[in-house]
Amino acid sequence: MGASNEGSGDHEREAGPDPSERGLVAAARNGSMEASSTLAGLYQERIYHTILTFTRDPEDAGDLTQETFMAAYRSLRSFRQGAGFYTWIYPALGRIAKDKADVQKRIASGT
Repeated sequence: MGASNEGSGDHEREAGPDPSERGLVAAARNGSMEASSTLAGLYQERIYHTILTFTRDPEDAGDLTQETFMAAYRSLRSFRQGAGFYTWIYPALGRIAKDKADVQKRIASGT
């Protein structure tokens, strides 16, 4: 389901997880690295492109995509089963991109 909206930037369109996504999230919550890798594979490009729209820097977008997935996997216990994975992860990627922009602004201003 996740790849079908790829590049749309519209995280609200996702109606909810399909059964295979629920199974992947459940397995990842239980420590399955294979399930975690599969989820990353399903959403990595979509998340990268969303972050790229914030950063406009491909290298930063790649780094922040990795940070987003690491933060997501640390927080999987808070995942609500009724939500789609992308809908759940979207606020985290926004915070991570904003934090990066704030740091860059402070560096640029010398504070």
